[in-house]
Amino acid sequence: MINEIKDGVKILKFDKPTMAAVAARSGAKKWGFIMLAVPPVLNLLLSSMLFPSGFGSIASRFIFWPMVIPSLAIVGAIFAMSYAAERMFESKHGHWAFFKVLAYSSVFLWLSAIPFLLALTGLIEPTGLFDLVWTVGVVWMFAVAYHLFLEWGKLSQQNAVIVLVVGVMAYMVFQFILGRILIGSYYRMMY
Repeated sequence: MINEIKDGVKILKFDKPTMAAVAARSGAKKWGFIMLAVPPVLNLLLSSMLFPSGFGSIASRFIFWPMVIPSLAIVGAIFAMSYAAERMFESKHGHWAFFKVLAYSSVFLWLSAIPFLLALTGLIEPTGLFDLVWTVGVVWMFAVAYHLFLEWGKLSQQNAVIVLVVGVMAYMVFQFILGRILIGSYYRMMY
């Protein structure tokens, strides 16, 4: 697991050989899903400690889904970008190869647990800092995607930007739809 985390950090630094190695690695899909699952699971556990009902609060749709929906939206955005690159610009690397690399870059989102750790000490209210860390992490993932599409996907700068726009729009649409279905009109993408 330590090597997978190190690869995620290298990918965050736009290390092209690591991106290619992770994309080609057969076990990277499993690790990618694990890396994407860590932030919502960890944040759910930590946030449940902030409520008097404890772990029972995890079952609340107002706690559970706001932690999970952004991760699901990231997965949807990754596949939307991969599909756009393949269909619009004939990129040939496949959806899972792009997913693996971008999922590894989600290691940055593990930092989203820090606001909940600070909230457990009573220093802050975690929502605003959580949103800030999450937003920075998602923006950084899109920066990794841009470099990935340029270098490994062999797209031009203009085409890579178009694919990123598709990804950003997909991220927002997936969040909006999932939020409306799973939470209702109370769901906001950012607080």
